[in-house]
Amino acid sequence: MNTDLQKKLLKDFEKEHLTNNIQNNVINQNKDLIEVKNKNEVFLEVNNLRKQYNKKAKPAVNNISFKVLAGEFHAFIGANGAGKTTTIKSIVGAYAEFEGEIKISGISNREKSSRLKLGYIPESARFPSKMSSYLYLKSMAELNGLTPKEAKEFTERILKEFNMWNLRNVSPNKFSSGQKKKILLAQSLSNNPDLLIMDEPTANLDPKSRIAFFEILKDLQSKGKSIFISSHILSELDIYANALTILDGGKIVFTGKRNQDETKNKEIYKLVTETELSNKLNSRAKTLKVEIKDYHSSEANTYIVSSETKKSMNEFIKDVMYSNRIVKFEKYHLSIEELYKKFVILGSVHTNNQADEEENQEIKNKQEDKEKPKKEEKQKNS
Repeated sequence: MNTDLQKKLLKDFEKEHLTNNIQNNVINQNKDLIEVKNKNEVFLEVNNLRKQYNKKAKPAVNNISFKVLAGEFHAFIGANGAGKTTTIKSIVGAYAEFEGEIKISGISNREKSSRLKLGYIPESARFPSKMSSYLYLKSMAELNGLTPKEAKEFTERILKEFNMWNLRNVSPNKFSSGQKKKILLAQSLSNNPDLLIMDEPTANLDPKSRIAFFEILKDLQSKGKSIFISSHILSELDIYANALTILDGGKIVFTGKRNQDETKNKEIYKLVTETELSNKLNSRAKTLKVEIKDYHSSEANTYIVSSETKKSMNEFIKDVMYSNRIVKFEKYHLSIEELYKKFVILGSVHTNNQADEEENQEIKNKQEDKEKPKKEEKQKNS
């Protein structure tokens, strides 16, 4: 940080707007985490969803509830068998029978009109053997309700936007995995949906194709669409997702904004300094009730600093700037991997205990049902 900028920031402290000014002028914030637009509008609402494949089996998902807001890039994560695919298939209408309620842009997903608000990209798909990508997309657009003229205009526009116009006469079956994903994504956009749902969309894609695919999704998010994506690649989701839902054993163990759990009533920042914080600054932090934790990173002298009040944080950072050089100062978000480890470890205990309780209760109920006739007979005889 140069001297002029250092002086400017110190002047900002006098106005008691330190944390805001530093973020606006100094911090290299993660620009990929796009802010939610129309944040109060709900594009997907799942209430008490329960799906059981047969009476003897445990529910694949058990009484789960969560929301996806307008403009969110919402990660949906969990281990194999956690219930992700069951949930997604229930949302998109692949399962007609389930308990609970699912709404898409306020419309029950049992209503056909809700499909107009939804775009779905499966993990894989088959394409007609003798149909060009242009004809395929145009035909699917017409099936989604567009007129032939509208379908033609949409197909031309989307192929050009996705840089695939020169492949319009080629069958999708001849495309690479990344190109096939683009066609599936293009198909899902023909009805201009509010919500895009994806199940492992980047599986089998090379790094270049993954980046290109996510850049398209980020652009769609910036235009107000909600992205709901299931993936096992947490580091990839970490770049883009600003909200997430974690499933474990058919139950939700966390749902909400990335920083929702850690930042309740707290100011939490990541601080990188040119030199190590002095003992004097550490003592000053204790006086101001600012907590400092070492953060293991490729960058030296990296800390996580937190405080109950912005005023205390401002005072502490002011002291740091007088005696040290701040390389970086930014809002801190737990990584998705950190959140997953935290809540699945806690959740697994809860889920397993809950499952044991339910199983024990079921055994108890069956035993009581068997003994009930005997008790009634005994009461009659007495």
